Amino acid sequence: MERFPNVRREVWNVEEFTYLSPETCIGTTAAERKERVNEYWERLDPDYIDGEGAESFTMLLSRAQTAIERLSQMKSGFIVMFTHAQFMRAMWVLNNSKGEDSKSLMNCFRELPRFENCEIMKWE
Repeated sequence: MERFPNVRREVWNVEEFTYLSPETCIGTTAAERKERVNEYWERLDPDYIDGEGAESFTMLLSRAQTAIERLSQMKSGFIVMFTHAQFMRAMWVLNNSKGEDSKSLMNCFRELPRFENCEIMKWE
């Protein structure tokens, strides 16, 4: 940021998708949470909230839609957004949907290939 002081910087609501309640995950490993993760996605309920500090899939889609709308209104020619892989996947699902309901989008979301750390998704 010091190198490009005139570049516009903003903080948007594009943080990671927290679908399991963080309180219930303290001190657990990914392997220990795997069963809960699978249960969450197998439930296929886009409005389900796991508990305190978690959000529903519908809430994630709402945040992603807001980001898409903000991007489409920006006049700048080149924009860089730093976010998490699941948020990028939510944006991709919405951008490529053909009016499917949230349950269908949730199913599609899980079938997408995973993004790697620092992967670039070009948005046009």
